[in-house]
Amino acid sequence: VAVNLAVAISKEIHSNAILVDADLRRPGIHFGKSQSAKGLSNYLSDGAPLSEILINSEIENLRIITAGSPTRKPSELIGSKRMGELFKSLNEFGDNSYIIVDSSPIVSTTEPTLLSKMVDGIILVVMAERTPRETIQRAVKSIDRQKIIGIVFNQIDLKQSHYYSKYYYKYYRK
Repeated sequence: VAVNLAVAISKEIHSNAILVDADLRRPGIHFGKSQSAKGLSNYLSDGAPLSEILINSEIENLRIITAGSPTRKPSELIGSKRMGELFKSLNEFGDNSYIIVDSSPIVSTTEPTLLSKMVDGIILVVMAERTPRETIQRAVKSIDRQKIIGIVFNQIDLKQSHYYSKYYYKYYRK
């Protein structure tokens, strides 16, 4: 979802997008780069400069910061003063720039709660028909509700839904 959002911002509204893989436990954003390439963890723990971790993608207006080298202390790094400094540096790219942060699951780890205090808005991604309502409620309670700008229901099976199948056949059937 984060990758698609970043690509849409860069391609469709022609704005600068910076995609940050802040899931230091199970990184998911690689774009052809090795998982061990310098990234966020190297910036936070080793002092790697921003210029070494900010990758220009093949997509115009899209830059990426991968998770970087594996670490045993993701919560400490994400909650560090240096993480706040990174956001401050990225915000200096201008008003026409969007920073999209992909994080670990909110109810499984503490990093998303730490990140939620540093960002302007949050989009919750929920696995449709698989995530229990109680889990979603717990996630919402763990962050500032005012920052939630949307919820994406992911992996929904539209074929099983009678409502959507009627809609599909009515409007899209050839």
